Amino acid sequence: MDKEFVQNLLASTDSKVLCESIIVMAHKLVIEAIAEGVETEKQIRR
Repeated sequence: MDKEFVQNLLASTDSKVLCESIIVMAHKLVIEAIAEGVETEKQIRR
């Protein structure tokens, strides 16, 4: 996932939904999803 989505994760509902959707899609396709720009514990938990 592009770091722009991850950096806006805490402030933007759209970014949260997009990140969640990418993770769900990756799990269903049995592929690895990598998030760029994760810098805080809150971003990891969200």
